[in-house]
Amino acid sequence: MTDFIINKQPSFWEEKLTNQEFNVLVKRGTDPAFHNKYDSHYEQGIYVCRACGQVLFSSEDKYKSGSGWPSFSNTIKPKAAVTRSDRKLAVERKEILCSRCGGHLGHVFEDGPQPTGLRYCINSSSMKFLKNAYLASGCFWGPDAYFGGLEGVYFTASGYMGGELEDPSYHNLGHHTETVRISYDPEIISFSELLKHFWEIHNPLSPAYSTQYKSLIFYTDQTQKDKARDFISKKKKHTDNEVFTEIKKGEIFYPAEDYHQHYQLRQNKNLNQYIKELTNLGEDKNYSRILTKMNAYSSGNLNQNLILQELKISYLNLIDEQLIDSITSNL
Repeated sequence: MTDFIINKQPSFWEEKLTNQEFNVLVKRGTDPAFHNKYDSHYEQGIYVCRACGQVLFSSEDKYKSGSGWPSFSNTIKPKAAVTRSDRKLAVERKEILCSRCGGHLGHVFEDGPQPTGLRYCINSSSMKFLKNAYLASGCFWGPDAYFGGLEGVYFTASGYMGGELEDPSYHNLGHHTETVRISYDPEIISFSELLKHFWEIHNPLSPAYSTQYKSLIFYTDQTQKDKARDFISKKKKHTDNEVFTEIKKGEIFYPAEDYHQHYQLRQNKNLNQYIKELTNLGEDKNYSRILTKMNAYSSGNLNQNLILQELKISYLNLIDEQLIDSITSNL
């Protein structure tokens, strides 16, 4: 696996992964059919590599194949996974590997739904599910950095949501609202906890002077809708003022222009220069954990000890420890 970014010995992965995860990702094993975590899992969100955290699949491409394993019709981006020939069985198959770390994910078959005609048959043990939340609380620069500093939040991205204009831009926004997409691990932080933070970082008791800066909770499913309604209902009972936060079904999220992404980090010129040394990781800028956490640090939402811990937990398996020390020495 010398062609992959992660080139560690199996002993390294044995310490990082559970026995079943190690069996699948490193030893190229298989989860039991129908008795695995994500076979019948259909929440809205994204699936990342359990080993290195690269974004692999979207719930939008997940479908019920009846095979007994999670099935997707496509990867979230063209280069998220690579294939190679697998001759372990009598019939040759196409094995799927994480393109960043080389971890075994499963196999791809040509019996899937259109338009791709593909079925990515993936082991649950090779993935982690992250749920998405879409919250609007004024200008997105501050909330992007704030939410990125919370434990359990993997990625944040600034964007536009709520209007009807297709492909909006900052100077042609239509009736969209500045919104932050938060990709979080629901096993660590809940949607309800995110709402508590949402309430605290802006003034929902004051009307916005334009649609662009409205207070909005966009829900992606009935559970989020119910929790949002319950949350706002309780807030209304404990204030004599009008609550201007609206609850709306989340439709299409349009990522904002590059210069709006992780804005606080961009203002930290020296730190931003060091982070450029990590660009060989091949991360999507809208799904980058290092950019999300460094952006939070740049705005004061993560201290030096926490960002050092985050770097070593998330990236020690990706980059040389000397590079981590070089980066942190310049924080």
